[in-house]
Amino acid sequence: MRDRQGRIATENERLVLDIVHRNPEISRSILTKHTGLTQQSVHRIVDSLISKNLLKADRETKSGPGQPSLTLTLIDDAAFAFGVSLNTDTIQLSLVNLSCTQIIDTYVEPTNLNNRDIVIKGIKSSMERLAEEHSVPTNKIVGVGFAITGYRLGAPDKFHTSSQLSEWANIPLLPELTGHLHDHVWVENNANANAIAETLVGAGRTHASFSYLSFNYGFGGGIIIDGRPLTGAHMNAGELGTILTPDQMTSRPALGELLIRLKNHGININSIRELAEKFDPNMPGVREWVDEVTPHLNLTIRALSAITDPSAIVFGGEAPPALRDMLINASSNPFGDHDPTVRSPSRPSLIKSDIDGDAASFGAALLPIKQQILL
Repeated sequence: MRDRQGRIATENERLVLDIVHRNPEISRSILTKHTGLTQQSVHRIVDSLISKNLLKADRETKSGPGQPSLTLTLIDDAAFAFGVSLNTDTIQLSLVNLSCTQIIDTYVEPTNLNNRDIVIKGIKSSMERLAEEHSVPTNKIVGVGFAITGYRLGAPDKFHTSSQLSEWANIPLLPELTGHLHDHVWVENNANANAIAETLVGAGRTHASFSYLSFNYGFGGGIIIDGRPLTGAHMNAGELGTILTPDQMTSRPALGELLIRLKNHGININSIRELAEKFDPNMPGVREWVDEVTPHLNLTIRALSAITDPSAIVFGGEAPPALRDMLINASSNPFGDHDPTVRSPSRPSLIKSDIDGDAASFGAALLPIKQQILL
C-alpha cells in the first residue's frame, strides 16, 4: 500500500480523500470545484485512488443528456488504525476504519499503569485480540496513535506527566512503542487527541476553527485553526494550566481537584473512571467546586477568544456529560457586562462535545489516518 517513501497517498490524493470523507457520495464533477485542480488532474487522482482500493465509484442515475457522473465514497475497510489513551487510572483502546468510524473501544486493565513493560504488552495483546475479533488483516493496519496526559519536554515524544505516570515521564516514547506496537506510531497528549477527534466527527463538522477544553485529572486544551491542530514552537499550544499562577492551580477546573473536594465531603470516589460512572450533580461539594473554578474557567475562555478567535469552545475530556453542562451554564457570560452601545467582537459558542466519554483514544486512532491518508 505504501510507496517508496512510506506514504500511502500523495498530498493531492489526500486532498481528494479528505473532501470525499467530508462529503460522502460526492460526484466527481463537483469534486473538481472543491479541489482547485484541473478536471484532468482530478480524474487521474480518482483513478489512482480506485486502483489503490481506497476509493470506490458508482455511476449516478442518468437524468439528462451526456455521460452520468461518478459518485465517490471511501472504502471503509481499506485501512484501519488503533488508538491508545493512557490516563491516570485507565488505558483505553480504539479501532477505527478509513471513514473514521469507531468500530470498537475497550479498556485495557493493566496491573500497574506505572510499569511500561506491562502496559505495552497489555496493549499489544488487546490490539491482536481486537484485530482477530473484527477480521482486520495486519497489512491493513496503517499505524497506531498513542495519547498520554501531560505536556511535551523539548521533543515530540517526551512528556511531563502526572505523578501517577511518573515512569512514563521525560523519556522518548517512540522507540519503545514503535518496537512493540507497530512500525508507524504517532504520539500526542490527550487534550490534542480529543480535539483531533472533534475535527473529524464532532464540532469540526460545523466549526473550522475551535478550541477544546479537556477536563481530565488535570486541565488542558487543544486549538484547531482552519481544521488543523495548532502545535506551537514547543508543541505545547493549548497547555491551559500555564494561564494560571501557582497559587491558583488548585482552583483550576481539573477533575483531580474535584475528587479532593468530594473526599472532603465524605464521598470516596477514587478515580476519574469511577467519577464518570457515579457522578451526580447533586453530590455534596460539586456545586461549590463549580463555583470555585468558574472565574478561572472564564479567564481561560476570554484568553482563547482573544488570541485564537474560535467560533466555538468545546467542553469535553473525561468530564461526565452532566458536569460539562454545569460548567457551560456557569460560564454562560464569561465576558461580563459591557456597554451595549459599544460593538463587541464576535463571541464563540460554548458547546458540549457530543462524543461519548473521553475521545482521546478515538482521536489518537485518527492520527495515523490523518497523517497518511486524509488531511
